[in-house]
Amino acid sequence: MFLSFSLRVLVDAEALNMVESTGNYTKHRRAPLVVPVEGGFEIRYVPAVSGESLAHAYQAILAELAKERKLPICEKCATGEFLKHAEDTMFGDSEWEKQVQSYAKDNKDFHSAEKTLITNCMVEDIGGFLYTNGNVKRTSRAAFGYMLPARDFAQAAAVEPQFHVRHVPSQPERGKQMIYYVETGSALYVLSGYLDICGVGCTSMIRRECLQDADKRREAAIKALVLMLANQLYGAKRSRFLPAWTVASAVFAAAKSPFMVTPGHVKDYIDETIKRAKAYSKNFGDEVVIYYYIREGYEKSPAESGGEKVAVNRLGQIEELAEMLKWKCS
Repeated sequence: MFLSFSLRVLVDAEALNMVESTGNYTKHRRAPLVVPVEGGFEIRYVPAVSGESLAHAYQAILAELAKERKLPICEKCATGEFLKHAEDTMFGDSEWEKQVQSYAKDNKDFHSAEKTLITNCMVEDIGGFLYTNGNVKRTSRAAFGYMLPARDFAQAAAVEPQFHVRHVPSQPERGKQMIYYVETGSALYVLSGYLDICGVGCTSMIRRECLQDADKRREAAIKALVLMLANQLYGAKRSRFLPAWTVASAVFAAAKSPFMVTPGHVKDYIDETIKRAKAYSKNFGDEVVIYYYIREGYEKSPAESGGEKVAVNRLGQIEELAEMLKWKCS
């Protein structure tokens, strides 16, 4: 089962992804966005949140769920350090880590190396890794793109520096006031990605072999994704720049093979996803289940309905997806 998704999220006064600081000025991440204008297209530099930032947040939630549910997780991932087992210096002294190194380097048994590593760390199972010294690779089961302003509202996106002062009267040698600026962004963001549900808990580098606790891992992977998307659990500087946010609309599509929803940069992206799902099921014979969410007052309900192999379900709240999503893996 392959789950793809796209959401439109209205976010105000956020500092979710910052880049370099120059003196007392901290800049918000920006990215180029191609937007249609009369007579063609133009580039606009808009506030953005990187896919790396989103993936980090997702893996942090996975790590907490793994500990809560007694699922295996390595020492580094358990503390939120997602360096993975990238090279020998990242390996500890546990017996299973020594086995991974032996399988990969001595025996060239890459399948056993991958299986041993993901057996002992659910985060690396779902988030992927690349062991460069042993040439063992696992592509992440989850993918996230950059959060960018919706193209039809790109002109409404803004970055503005906010003036702040720290007052330290007890330390006159430092100056009674320390001035600094933090750029904040506001936009109707589009967040898109996918989760390869049936790839969780199964090896993939040489051949497919599933672990005994694969279903428990898949349930955790779905729950972590829903928790992240429904509660805006991503981004940095949240302790002092917790943004005002609203999920305006969202669409999810579940299919046996990869089917990507239409990203929310298209205004009628939910309708477009349903139309494409019909064409996809007709030409490839695969069933597609669409789940969509629309907050009252933001969008109209999709005009399209499902078909013979396309089921369309409306979510009252995004959290309902965790219960409504039906998946079966062989």
